Amino acid sequence: MIASLVTLVIYLIIIGLIFYVIWWALGQVPLPEPFGTIARVLVVLIAVLICVTLLLQMVPGGGFPKLTFR
Repeated sequence: MIASLVTLVIYLIIIGLIFYVIWWALGQVPLPEPFGTIARVLVVLIAVLICVTLLLQMVPGGGFPKLTFR
């Protein structure tokens, strides 16, 4: 349990650094107003989805539920 928590913290730090650099790069590139906002929203959405996926892997039976269509 402790090893998986340490792994989770390391993953979150690495992902945080990557998305911080992406966020910084978006601030340095002069994008027109609607495109800059859309790009920032997409970065936040992707970061949140990755963090949720990592946290769901900690739950027994982990990951996203499988969708089945009948």
